[in-house]
Amino acid sequence: MSTVPGDFELTDDELRAVAHYVVQAAQDVLFVFESAVPGDRRPRAAVESAWEFVDGARRTRLQRVTSMDAHRAATQAPTEASRLAAQAAGDAASAAYLHPIAKAHQVGHILRAAANAARIAEIDDPLLGDRMIEQARERATPVVIGVLRRYPRAPSGTTRAAQLMAALDASLRTTSQTLMSRRRRCNICDATRSSAKWGNPGGAVRSPRGACPCSISGMKVQGSKLDDYKSSSSIVRSDGGQLYDQQARELLEPLMGVEAMRRLEMFSAMHWLSRRMHDYVNTWAEQHGLSESRFQILTQLKYQDSVPLGKLAARLRVTPRAVTALIDQLERDGMVARVNDPVDRRTVRAQLTDTGRELFDRIWAEYLEIPLALAGDLPQDSLDLIRHTCLSLINKIDEADAAG
Repeated sequence: MSTVPGDFELTDDELRAVAHYVVQAAQDVLFVFESAVPGDRRPRAAVESAWEFVDGARRTRLQRVTSMDAHRAATQAPTEASRLAAQAAGDAASAAYLHPIAKAHQVGHILRAAANAARIAEIDDPLLGDRMIEQARERATPVVIGVLRRYPRAPSGTTRAAQLMAALDASLRTTSQTLMSRRRRCNICDATRSSAKWGNPGGAVRSPRGACPCSISGMKVQGSKLDDYKSSSSIVRSDGGQLYDQQARELLEPLMGVEAMRRLEMFSAMHWLSRRMHDYVNTWAEQHGLSESRFQILTQLKYQDSVPLGKLAARLRVTPRAVTALIDQLERDGMVARVNDPVDRRTVRAQLTDTGRELFDRIWAEYLEIPLALAGDLPQDSLDLIRHTCLSLINKIDEADAAG
């Protein structure tokens, strides 16, 4: 096994693991650049050269040249999102030449593509940035984390993408050994899963996919929406006729035992449902020029004359910065207006415009049909039990918070 000397050694297998991690993030946002600059194949060529190295080919001048070309494309990109996507493609190709020198800027060659993907998602919906960083953390294998820890910490820069990268870096460095050993199971899946063609206008790019129970996918190339972290094909029916998540059981039972697994798999199902509902409603909202988060703001503002931005953040359980960005988008679209508080001039409030109120009134009934249709044929007793269980758990969490 060949190694790259320096302040420490990097093996070819380690470089391929890093390149795999980087190119997955780059490929997921490649469509963003190609939608903005049709016909410019430079970032795609960089992604394809990265996959060649990941799939076992020797690193050659091809990765260097395509990386530089993709970075040139980034400097010429018309928007922030397309620039970040091209830059991620360049990083994917250059990952084959990650230098084993203990310099903080090298961390960017490992994590910047994932941070760029998170920032691209955040531009459309400010609530998605942190979620994408969490997905990038979950996707990192023990090999990638081990390589990352040989370098100094990434500095927190002034750009949002740099801040997201620093957050991802800090999160990966504090990942517990227990979680890393759990991910080692995913390494086996990665080693045996086969490459498949990932459909995309302009040509296919290879994307290894498998049925790993710990895998979490990021943004889907075939559109701007997020793909869910598991396939519904993992839902199977027991001999008694009840549904369960086979992937969750395969992951939890060896770690926790059967009894604990059966109690924990309910939380896994709730988490999965929450994510799927977010994506499902977000897809619906996109048809009306909104995101789920922006629609929730319209809902909050509908029945009050105006609401302080800080109170909106508290109600939606997001940061004030995230609410500010959402209000910015709604204000640009003419849906919401900022107004001064009549009592405290330091407080900024948001209120619906006539345009925003007209849109909300037009789509509100349609929105309510979504859960009604999903719950359509479920027995009312089952729905009542689900409601009671969820609210009981919320009470327990509140009690635990109050107890400190």
